[in-house]
Amino acid sequence: MTFDTRLIQTAVLGDPDSDEPVICPEDPIELDIFKEETQGATFWCSPLLGGCGRQLGTRRCVTRASHFFHLHDPEGVQSDCTRRTRGGGIGSADHLFVKSAMQRVFHRQGLEPRYRFVSLDDAPVGSVVDIELNGHRLRVHMNKDVPIDWKAVGTGELILGPGVQISDDLLQVLRYVNRVKFRSEGRRRIMVIGTQVAGEATTWGIDPSDCKIADDGWLVTPVVERVWNTEGHDPARLQDVCRRAGDETASEASPQIGELIRLIKLDMHAGLTGSVQSLCEQAEQEISRCRGTALSRLRAVLAEARDWLNGQDRDRQRLFNLLGKAQRNRDVTQTRALVARAEKLLKRGTPASQAEQDILASARRMMATPAPVPTPRPPTPSLTVNVVPPQPEHQSPADRSRQKQRAEREDLTKAKEIIVRLRSKRLSDKERLDLLTRLVSLEETVGHRFSVRERHDVQRWKRRFPSLRGSAAGTAVTDSGAPAAAAMTE
Repeated sequence: MTFDTRLIQTAVLGDPDSDEPVICPEDPIELDIFKEETQGATFWCSPLLGGCGRQLGTRRCVTRASHFFHLHDPEGVQSDCTRRTRGGGIGSADHLFVKSAMQRVFHRQGLEPRYRFVSLDDAPVGSVVDIELNGHRLRVHMNKDVPIDWKAVGTGELILGPGVQISDDLLQVLRYVNRVKFRSEGRRRIMVIGTQVAGEATTWGIDPSDCKIADDGWLVTPVVERVWNTEGHDPARLQDVCRRAGDETASEASPQIGELIRLIKLDMHAGLTGSVQSLCEQAEQEISRCRGTALSRLRAVLAEARDWLNGQDRDRQRLFNLLGKAQRNRDVTQTRALVARAEKLLKRGTPASQAEQDILASARRMMATPAPVPTPRPPTPSLTVNVVPPQPEHQSPADRSRQKQRAEREDLTKAKEIIVRLRSKRLSDKERLDLLTRLVSLEETVGHRFSVRERHDVQRWKRRFPSLRGSAAGTAVTDSGAPAAAAMTE
């Protein structure tokens, strides 16, 4: 199975404002079980995941990972959600799983904290999670690409997420820092707690049941308790260290460097290869004038941008190779489509090389030249030959069975997607009637594979539509005189 990180693997349950995350199983069989277990539930592309707030359905795949997809707009408009291109992999909901994992620690002590998913400039929502409790705060810094705001941390404890770095000098002063990372177990996302002590390897695998929240709001693991017993616990000193670290970071990171990093990331997202290349050259000149956090951030974004530019170069070379092949094969349809893609790419990227210009010019000439019309041959009067059209090859019973099973699987997928849409309360009467008409025709072939609840729903909807006369009929009417489509949503 090929996994594509651009696929949407995460959603929230119930409504767009929910903070209850759910993961779509990648395996098709596991997805079938998941759909049975979540019958009647709805999935949403939540703004808390950086999404558009629209409803999602599940798509069952065999050759690639099964995933969530945006249900079609009633008007047929495609979703412009950035998660379609930016990616919605399993890790995209880790900030929401922080809440469910930390609840185990808080509930054992009868505590009810508040969670806030902080939104930062040019950073995905959930890069920082603040947990507020009785005037104290724990801050979980989840995004390794976002610099730590040490001044904000100065009012409470900092917990570092996956890959977030801290300098050895600062760790030596702080003595320790708590960390979290995540692993997947089937459809579950497990948060693992660890404590990194200065001069020691990080101790992972700490069970939340072995942790507690101190009266001043700090997370106490068994390792932290050992450090406190040995060296004491002075939160005022630690907060002062964080404030001084914030002052040093602010003096190191000039506004120009921050703006340069922001522009590189924005232009990569927009696919502007020419602009990204120019900004990278500018960033390389700034390296000698940077230090500390600003230097680390600049080097990180440069490495990311170089990898991205190399990928763009490979895609560009592949596109022009395909264009040259289509032109040599005189495939006008494919050539026209590839020329349009190449022209769009060149507008956003670096100018075309001489070789690319030659391929484009040759392709345009080929498209402008009409295909030769074959001259018909006169009939030969001396001899008449009866040509028997070729007979289709005999198809074996096994081939016919496979074709039938494939068609049935496709029909079942279509039917289940229609059922998901019919359970929505946002459809118009005409849309409900059209969908049910299509579902009834599919039911004849795949109705025996519906779940018990699906069969019940289909029969209930059919009873509310006494007559299916097609979409032109507008709205079917129930025995009581009320629109049947409206009755379906009650």
